[in-house]
Amino acid sequence: MPQSPSRLWNPRRFWRWLSRKNDEPHQMATPPKSLDDSLSDLSVMENSRFSPCCILYEAGVPCVIWGEDALTAYDIPTIVFDLFLLVHDPESAARVLASHEFNRTTPSPRFYDIPQMSDNVPRLAQIPASAVHDTADLPKADDVNAPGVILLPTKYWRYKLPRTVDEVDNFIPPLSTLLNTLIDVWIDLPDNDVLLREHIATHIGYFYLYNQDIRKPDFENELATENREVHFELLRGNDSPNVAITTKKCQEYHRNIRNQIRLGRYEPSKAT
Repeated sequence: MPQSPSRLWNPRRFWRWLSRKNDEPHQMATPPKSLDDSLSDLSVMENSRFSPCCILYEAGVPCVIWGEDALTAYDIPTIVFDLFLLVHDPESAARVLASHEFNRTTPSPRFYDIPQMSDNVPRLAQIPASAVHDTADLPKADDVNAPGVILLPTKYWRYKLPRTVDEVDNFIPPLSTLLNTLIDVWIDLPDNDVLLREHIATHIGYFYLYNQDIRKPDFENELATENREVHFELLRGNDSPNVAITTKKCQEYHRNIRNQIRLGRYEPSKAT
């Protein structure tokens, strides 16, 4: 079993741990690259794990793919279980899905200890009717045999989702927007949100292991200036002492640098 990320304070061990995350057999999915791809054949979308995107779109509810499925769109070979979607109003979106034979379940047990991804966060799945009506309790989540959809609020995740579907041009967030947003949320997490810090840090770290676009010259110009130091340090990899982003110490370091950049007292130094 891989170590807990919280123990990976050493940069070299951190990168080795990330590279081992996919040793076991896993489910892969190819998300729609654009609305043209996903809406060109509705019958295909309706029978895929991304059908909730189409259902919400047709109901006038903007959404964007988040979590592991968003990572796979950028060549990151991560495991996927439930589909995460960002929406403005998770409860309203849940009612739309419920009208299309999706049923509420208990939260995913993978996130019981991360309240931002389980407490008052709707999870729905298409499950047999018997599993719904034979008990007064919500059916238990089973993200292996019956992956569902988890609806997260855009406000918490700081994502600027369009207010109408007419303004939506892709179910996949742009690479720079996705990375910017993850860094924004990670860097401001309270110190006691250890598990969420590890979760987001793992996703950020994957980009620097697998994605080549972030290594292109001048990619940093697509990132917020205040997030560029994180980017440069992660590009340096093992050559930097400030890349163990699962740790509180590293998070505090980058938060301080971010604050100094905002005050005009620090200039991010480009990786060489």
